[in-house]
Amino acid sequence: MKILRILSIICITFSSNLILSQNNDWENPAVFGINKLPARSTSISYESEKNAIIGNKINSDRYHSLNGNWKFKWSETIAESSQDFYENKFNTSKWDDIKVPANWELEGYGTAIYTNTIYPFVPVNPPYVPTNDNPTGCYVKEFKIPANWKNERVVLHFGGVSSAFYVWVNGKKVGYSEDSCLPAEFDITKYLTKGTNKLAIKVFRWSDGSYLEDQDHWRLSGIHREVYLEATPHTYIQDFFVRTNLDSSYQDAVLEVRPKIVNETKKILNGWNIEVELYDDKGHSILKNPLKKDVNDIINEKYPYSGATEFALLKENVENPKKWSAETPNLYNLVIKLKDENNNIIEARSSKIGFRKVETKDGQLWVNGKEILLYGVNRHDHNERTGKVVDEKTMLKDIELMKQFNFNAVRTSHYPNDPRWYELCDEYGIYVLDEANLETHGLGGKLTNNPKWNSAFLQRAIGMVERDKNHPSIIGWSLGNESGMGPNHAAMAGWIKSYDPTRFIHYEGAQYNDNTLDPGYVDVVSRMYTSIPKVVALANDVRDDRPVMWCEYAHSMGNSTGNLAEFWNAIRANKRMIGGFIWDWTDQGLIKKDKNGKEFWAYGGDFGDTINSENFNINGVIFPDQTPQPAAWECKKIFQPMTASIVAIDKGVIKVENRHNFLNLSQYELEWKLEEDGKVVQTGINNDLNIKPQETVEVKLPYKLPDFTPGKSYYITVSFKLKQNTLWAQKGHVVGWDQFEIPYDESYSNTTYNSTSSEIEILNDENTLQLKSDHTRISFNKKTGFLSSYKINDKDILLSEMKPNFWRPITDNDERGSKVGKHQAVWKTAADNLILDDFKINSEAKLVEIEASYSMKNMDSKYKMSYQIQPNGYIKVTCDYMPGSEDLPELPRFGLQMEVSKNLENMQWFGNGPHENYSDRNKGAAFGDYSAQVTKDFVNYVKPQESSNRTQVKWFNLLDNENIGWHVRGLQPLSVSAWPYSMLDLETFKHIVELPKRDFITLNIDYKQMGLGGDDTWTMRSKPHEPYRLKNKRYAYSFEIKPEISKKN
Repeated sequence: MKILRILSIICITFSSNLILSQNNDWENPAVFGINKLPARSTSISYESEKNAIIGNKINSDRYHSLNGNWKFKWSETIAESSQDFYENKFNTSKWDDIKVPANWELEGYGTAIYTNTIYPFVPVNPPYVPTNDNPTGCYVKEFKIPANWKNERVVLHFGGVSSAFYVWVNGKKVGYSEDSCLPAEFDITKYLTKGTNKLAIKVFRWSDGSYLEDQDHWRLSGIHREVYLEATPHTYIQDFFVRTNLDSSYQDAVLEVRPKIVNETKKILNGWNIEVELYDDKGHSILKNPLKKDVNDIINEKYPYSGATEFALLKENVENPKKWSAETPNLYNLVIKLKDENNNIIEARSSKIGFRKVETKDGQLWVNGKEILLYGVNRHDHNERTGKVVDEKTMLKDIELMKQFNFNAVRTSHYPNDPRWYELCDEYGIYVLDEANLETHGLGGKLTNNPKWNSAFLQRAIGMVERDKNHPSIIGWSLGNESGMGPNHAAMAGWIKSYDPTRFIHYEGAQYNDNTLDPGYVDVVSRMYTSIPKVVALANDVRDDRPVMWCEYAHSMGNSTGNLAEFWNAIRANKRMIGGFIWDWTDQGLIKKDKNGKEFWAYGGDFGDTINSENFNINGVIFPDQTPQPAAWECKKIFQPMTASIVAIDKGVIKVENRHNFLNLSQYELEWKLEEDGKVVQTGINNDLNIKPQETVEVKLPYKLPDFTPGKSYYITVSFKLKQNTLWAQKGHVVGWDQFEIPYDESYSNTTYNSTSSEIEILNDENTLQLKSDHTRISFNKKTGFLSSYKINDKDILLSEMKPNFWRPITDNDERGSKVGKHQAVWKTAADNLILDDFKINSEAKLVEIEASYSMKNMDSKYKMSYQIQPNGYIKVTCDYMPGSEDLPELPRFGLQMEVSKNLENMQWFGNGPHENYSDRNKGAAFGDYSAQVTKDFVNYVKPQESSNRTQVKWFNLLDNENIGWHVRGLQPLSVSAWPYSMLDLETFKHIVELPKRDFITLNIDYKQMGLGGDDTWTMRSKPHEPYRLKNKRYAYSFEIKPEISKKN
C-alpha cells in the first residue's frame, strides 16, 4: 500500500511537470531564460589597460550601441502579432519607427496602466496570462559588425525588457528571457554574417513573470533599458567578484578577487595570467606589485568534497586604504587584465570598488565600525515623460537632491534599478538596499509556497546579486516586496547568504502574525507602516538582538509627511532602531495633454486604464518634474547631520552635536544671526569648528542681547554651510540649521492701533450696517452678522463675507484613510448652519463695537464673533467657539475664510517659512520675514487638495501692486493661507489643469488647523498624531486688520 502511494505521488508529480513542460514558454514558471548567458557584474571589455582605467564604455572598441530608432509593429494580442517578421526576407519598411529604449505605451501604442496591488489583467490564474489581452511588440534592427570585430566573440546585451521576449538574429532563434529589470545577454557569434545583420525581438506585455512583478508602479512595456553589442576574445574574463575585508580595528584591509575565466578555444593557455591592479583617485597604483594568477589554476580550480571553498583566488593586504561610506565615498579603480604568454593584454575590465565593512551586531547596523542610521527613501525608476526609461540626467538630479536634502540611503523599490544608478550611489555616497524584482501582492504568499516557482524566485535573487555584487554602496540585499513568506524566499536567502556573507539580508514579508520572532534567514527586523509604539516594542524585545527598521513609513501621498519628527525621536531614543525608508521619492505622474493640448500630470485611470489605483502612485517628496515638495524640507531638517541647542542664551553659549559618523564639522562654517522681527541686527561666522564625529562641544556666539521692544520677536539662527564645493552642492550650501527664540514677556503685545482720524460715519438700515471713514468703507450683513465688504479708497478688498470655517479641502490622508468626509462631516456645513441669535452694536464717535452671537444648528453649541472698528479702518476681530455637545468629532480647522480681490497677489508674513508648513510638519520651517505671490507660489499638488498653509504667523500683509491691502496681526500665533481658487475647487477637481481661473483669492485666517498625518494613507493611522488634532473644546482667538494705503495717498 505504501509503495502504491509513493508511485501515485511520483506519477502525479511527473504528470504535473509534463503539463508544465507543454506550456508556452511565457506561461511556464520553469522557463525564465533560454540560451541566456550567466548573470555577471556590470563591466565592459577593453583592448587596453588605458581605456579600462578611464572606464567609459563608449571609448571601448568592443562596445557598439544599438539604441536609437528600430522598426516596430504593435499588436493587441500574441496571435495577431507577426509570425515570420524575423525572417531575413520579411520587409519591415512600412512599419513604424520607435525609439529604443522606450515604453511603447508612451510612444502611442496601447495603454499605460497604474495599479497598486491588483494585477493589471484578468483572469488572474498563474502561470497563465490572457490570450485576448496581451499586447505584443515586434522590433527589428539592422546592424553591421565593426570591421575590427573579426574573429571576436559577440554578446548581445539587453538592460531591461518588460516582460518577456524572444530574440532572433538573421532568421534564427537565439533565445528567450524574462525578468523586466535585469540584463539578458546572448552569445550571437554563430548567428552573424558579413555585412548587414537583422536583429528581431518579440516582446510580450504579460507572461508568467508578470505574476512576480506586481509592484506598485506604472505597468509599462517594451525595451526600457539600453541595448548594445559587446565584443570579447574567445578566451575572456566572464566575471569577477571583489571583496574588501577590513581588520578588527577597521584600519587595514585584505583585497580579495575571484575571477571567472572562460576558454572557448582549443588553445593551451600555458603562460597566461590574470593580473589585477588597484588605482587611487589620482591614478596611482597602490599595490606594491600587481596581483597575478595563472589562468589554468583559475579554469581548473579544484573544489573540496567537503568544507568551504576559499573565496579569494587573488588577494593582497592593503595598508590603511581610504574607506568608503556614504559620508566619505572614497573609490578605487580595480583593473583586471587577461594576459597571454607573451604578456600581451588580451582583455581588460575595470570596476570602481570601495573598502568598507558592513555588520549587523549588538542590535545595530555598523559600517566600518560605526553605528549607522538610515535616513532612507524608496525610489522607483521614473521620468515624467519617459516612464521607466530613466536617463543619466534624471538620475544625477535625483542623487544630487537626495544628498542636498540629507538622505543617506535608498531602497531600490521594488526591483534592481538601472545599473548607472548604483555607480552614482558609489560615487556620491548613498547606502543602497538592493531589492529583487519580486512582488506577488495580488496573490499574497501563494507562489512562495509553491515549489514549481522556486527556480523563478531564486533566479531573480541570483541575477541581482551577480550583477550588483561589486558596488560598495550596496549594504544589504532585499528578497523582494509583499510576496508573503515561504520556502522560496528562504531559498533565496540561503543562496545569497552563502554566496555573499558581507551584506545583510532584508525582507519585510518574513514575519509571523503572532508573537513569534521573525525567521532567522533575515538579518534585520523590518516593518512597513507599523505604528511607532509597536516598532519600539520590537526594538526592546529581549528575545531578539537584530536591528529594527521601517522599510516603508511616512506615506507621502499628496500633502502629507506629518509626524516625521515623532518617528525620529523614537529612532534616536532606541538603540536597536536603525532608521527607515520614506515612501517614496517621487510622485509618479506622467505627462499627458488634455483636450486643449495643455500638459498635466496623469495618474491611474487617466489613460483609459480600467484596472487602476487612481492617484495612489502620487506619493513622493518631490514632484514628477523633480521639484522638491514642502515635505522634502521637513526631511532635510530632521535628517541633518548636526544639531545645535541652547546652553545659556543670555551668554551666547550653544551646544553643537556632530551626528556624522566619519566627518569632522570642520568642513562647515557656522553662520549665526540675531534678528528682530525678521530683520538682522547682528551676525557673525565661526570658521573654526573642530567637532569630531559623534562628539558634542559647547560653542560661544559673540552676540549681545538687544534692548527688547514690546511686541517684537527676537531669534538666534545658526546655519552650517559647506566651505567647499562638493559633487552634489556648491560652497555655501546650508546642510543644517537651528533656531532659538530669545524669550521675554512681551513678544506678543495686545496692540491697539489708536486713531487720530475723523469720526466714523454710520449708515444703518434693516439689512446693512455701513461704517465710513476717510479711506475705508466697511459693511456688515445684519441678517448673517458677518463682515461683508471692506473697501480702501473705493477699491474692493473683501469680496465676500468673512465667515467662520471649520473645514479644509480634504487631503489624500483625509479622504482615503481617516475618512474625514465621513467621521467629521458635520464641520463641513457648520458655518452654513449658523443661526444668528443676536447682533449688537455699540457705537461711539471713534469706536464701534459689534457682537454677533450664533447657535450652531444640530450641534448644541454656540459661536460668537466680536469686532472693534476704529475710524481709520482698523478692526479687531475675535472668534469664540463654545461647544455644548461632547459627542462632536474633532475639528479639521478653526478659523475664518473669505474671498478677497484677485489683485492682492503679494503676500508677506512673519512666521514659519518660507515653504508651506503645518502643525505636524513645520520643523523644517524657520521663523522669519518672508514674501510670496499667491498664484505663482501656490503649491499645486498633482491631485488638488489642502495647500500652502503657514503656521506660527505673527502678522501678514496681503497687498496689490500699489501696496494697497491689509496688514493683519495676530494677538496669538495664526495659521494662514491664500489660494487662487475656492475651497470647493480644491476639493472637487482631480487635476491641476482642471482648476478654473478665479476672479478672487481665498484667504484663510485661522487659529489652528489639524496636522497632515501620513503614517499611512488607508487606515485611521493616517490621522495626525494626538498633539496635532483639534479636540472638540472651546477655542477663541483674535487678530487685528489694518488697512495698508499706498504712500501716494
